[in-house]
Amino acid sequence: MAVGELVTYLQGRFKGYPGKVTVSAPATLGGYSNPRRAEFEVSIDKEMEPVLLTVFISGKSLLPRMPWRVRFGTVNLIREFRPQTLTTYKERSYAAMVFDVTKLVKEPGKYPIIISCDSAEPVEVNAVEVVGVVKDETTVSDIVYSAGAAVIPPGESFSFKFPAPEKDIRNAGVYILATIPSTQSVLRAVMGDATYEIRNIIGTDEYFMRLPPTTSDDIELRYEILNPLATGTAVLHSLTLFRTPNEGPKLSVTAKLEGGNVVVSISNEGDTAAENTMLVVISAGHVIFRARIGDVLPGYTVTREVPIKGDIKSRRTVARVIYDTFMGQRIEDIDLTKMLRE
Repeated sequence: MAVGELVTYLQGRFKGYPGKVTVSAPATLGGYSNPRRAEFEVSIDKEMEPVLLTVFISGKSLLPRMPWRVRFGTVNLIREFRPQTLTTYKERSYAAMVFDVTKLVKEPGKYPIIISCDSAEPVEVNAVEVVGVVKDETTVSDIVYSAGAAVIPPGESFSFKFPAPEKDIRNAGVYILATIPSTQSVLRAVMGDATYEIRNIIGTDEYFMRLPPTTSDDIELRYEILNPLATGTAVLHSLTLFRTPNEGPKLSVTAKLEGGNVVVSISNEGDTAAENTMLVVISAGHVIFRARIGDVLPGYTVTREVPIKGDIKSRRTVARVIYDTFMGQRIEDIDLTKMLRE
């Protein structure tokens, strides 16, 4: 059976949606010939509150008195090793340290994270993760963030119970931060009728699983080795679940000819903002126009004039709209040539 646990640090209904920045480039500190410090950087693009920082580490011997320091921005968070979760499986230990950095993230920007360790045995920083709630008056989300260390041997599984979903949910998803030791293994995430397979990767990474709105409140992580020669265990580091009654942004694009230019109008008929919107116009396979529009709020329309040379109706021209939502990035292509011919 699986060894270890995940502890819930954030739970509730918020005005906004989850914001996450995960750095999963591992760094080995301490021991013989390894550096004594590692520096990471997280870019926070939106105003968030609350904000949590989690550091996930592993090593052969993680001792409470291990020389250790974590700094966020210009503030030292801790000068000794005191993880909230410490799991030992066979000869290796896994830990998670969670810090509330809400008061330190006063505005969007880039924040350095410096971790120092001077232990006799090498310690690996598997990932650092910043999780918070992005403020958005148009969006309501039920958010649960749980972190720790659950070691899953081959053929075993780990189950976690979320709060039961509300009846008004229209969109749901879960972020999974896990370590997979081999491309010859698979981690299956099962939640109700939804199944997501994490495979063909090595190391620590984050994965997103979109869920049916009426999904179960139980998630099960099953770990299997596909090749009998492969070895190793999977480690589950964190789960971030969100559910929302919002349908999300719904963009409609229209175009018309005016004085030799094409005027492209983008309207948001949904109930949340289309964030970081970009308009790219491609004609005969070449990009002829690119514009950063920013956020398109519900009920609003933005227009851009696209200079056109020659007869646009005689060659295929596409408007590509790229934007972010609480369910990830979306890309939509609209055939301008067909629209202008009608």
